[in-house]
Amino acid sequence: MVTVANLVVTGSVWEKKTDPLAEALESQARRYWVNVFNSPMQIMRFATETHQRAMVRELDDWDDVNDPRPCYLLCTSPAAAEALAGLSHLKQSLAVRERRLRFVAVGDETAAQFAATIKLEGIARVSREEVMTPAVSGHADKLVQKLIETAPDGSIVFTLESASDSGDIARGLVSGGLRVVRLPVFSISLQNLIDLPKSDLPWWFLITNSSVLKTLVQDLRLQKMRPEHMLWMGHFRSTESVLRRLIPNAHWMELPDLLPVNILETISKSEFC
Repeated sequence: MVTVANLVVTGSVWEKKTDPLAEALESQARRYWVNVFNSPMQIMRFATETHQRAMVRELDDWDDVNDPRPCYLLCTSPAAAEALAGLSHLKQSLAVRERRLRFVAVGDETAAQFAATIKLEGIARVSREEVMTPAVSGHADKLVQKLIETAPDGSIVFTLESASDSGDIARGLVSGGLRVVRLPVFSISLQNLIDLPKSDLPWWFLITNSSVLKTLVQDLRLQKMRPEHMLWMGHFRSTESVLRRLIPNAHWMELPDLLPVNILETISKSEFC
């Protein structure tokens, strides 16, 4: 088959599940003369039943359902929002606090997934516009300051995060006088980039999660591939910001959406093919 480009799909996947976007791209790639390589950079796992029940107990210990003050539910990543959808006991505990809940996310990508999950899972009726985000998407420090300035003294914040989260957000909020309950709703195992074949064709990398970029760039260098010569694409501007901190002169293509046909057309019609 004649091909014009290579595409590496790096989306994170949940344990024992496949990436539907990667599968859709693989099934349609021939029509656009593109080779698709699926290389999930993270494997994610939901919190266990035992851990979930422990989180619910901690919520009840630290927060009185009848407290008149708002409680803030802060989502640290799109994966944290996805994980919440699979934790029934935690969802029920949050739903009884619906009237008090206020929603916060670290960036635009996370806010979009978070709002969709909260609404779809029946926790609360919330739109993307109602989710507080920092002025600069992805800047956790700015979000912490904004929340400290907004929340009444002594308010409580529930942080949806990974089990390996650094805790910087929680520490910042506590130092600003807020109470924090950390909710490790999922865990992550980092994966290495698959061994890529030698090719004279352009290499495109589809990035749907900016947190994988550092590992991905390191792995490319280990494979003697120059990241600054690669072509990068994604849907969120915040991803470009992270990429340019690693590769200042990176060639970046911002996609209007993540529809497979649009991704493949963008590649096949690009000046590099």
